[in-house]
Parts: sequence; structure tokens; C-alpha cells
Amino acid sequence: YPELKIREALIIHDRFDPVVPFSSARAIAAGWPNARLLVSEGYGHFRLMKNPDLIAEVAAFLGD
Repeated sequence: YPELKIREALIIHDRFDPVVPFSSARAIAAGWPNARLLVSEGYGHFRLMKNPDLIAEVAAFLGD
């Protein structure tokens, strides 16, 4: 949707996600201006929000 004016984006992905390859997250982040890729390890596809450090990063991003 090129008509959307999104200031910045936070892409969250686990390096060892068995559902979506990590290379897909890197490609999305690289092709999206003002995107930041937040990477976790060991949480897979469905448990990302069980990572307290990741939750803090998301909260900080949303607070900006």
C-alpha cells in the first residue's frame, strides 16, 4: 500500500522460526524504509511475546 504514510515499522522475527524463513524478515526490513528488524532466538514462531526483552523493545517502540 504505497499510499500509506508509515513513519517507521518494527519487524519482529525469531532467527529459528520454523514457519517463516529468517531471510523473509530480512528482505521485508531491507525493502521497507524506516523499518527496524528486531530478532529473537529460541522462541520460534508462536512464543515471541514470552520473551521479556522483546516485550520491552516493543513497548519502547510503541512509546516513541
